[in-house]
Amino acid sequence: MLKTKLAYMALGAVIAPVGYFIALSLLFAGCLSAKQTQTENKEGGYYQDIMERNRSKRYQALIDLGKESEKKAPDTAIEHYNDAIELYPNHPTAWYGRGLAKSELKQYELAIKDYDKAIEADWPYSISKYKPRVYCSRAAARLELLPLIDKIKDKETYSEAVTNIIADLLYALYAQSFTEETDIVKRVIELEKKLGQITNNDE
Repeated sequence: MLKTKLAYMALGAVIAPVGYFIALSLLFAGCLSAKQTQTENKEGGYYQDIMERNRSKRYQALIDLGKESEKKAPDTAIEHYNDAIELYPNHPTAWYGRGLAKSELKQYELAIKDYDKAIEADWPYSISKYKPRVYCSRAAARLELLPLIDKIKDKETYSEAVTNIIADLLYALYAQSFTEETDIVKRVIELEKKLGQITNNDE
């Protein structure tokens, strides 16, 4: 009996350190895994930040290239703006720039669609003061289409077009003061007279 007890005690003395060692090994492995996961998450976030900064810089570079080409090479400007839109489809600058380039090519209907996209986009506070200029540009494009609408001899369509132009100009006028403010007021007055004439003719 005594021999059996001594044997169990000896066995326990051997097993205990082994179990302790295994427990320590598991604990160390768990800590190492957690640390590795934290490192990977940290590195992942770091690289994401770098990629986002690079994307932002590329977007701005494309916008700058587009602005340089708007007047002298609007087709090239449109290509730059297309690439910028792929990077940030909800940012207004590229949509507005592409609209201006299309206006240079006298593609006024397509330009208006781009101005619409720019107005609907997410405007960061830092550039929100420029939004009224999009309304002015859209009004200018719509003005260019007025003679074409007039040829259709559809008074309702023409009246709606004039009303939209006035709305754009008034928004731009009240949202921000421009150096060309007097010209905008004159244009609104002229359009309102024209709209009044259409209404009187209908009566």
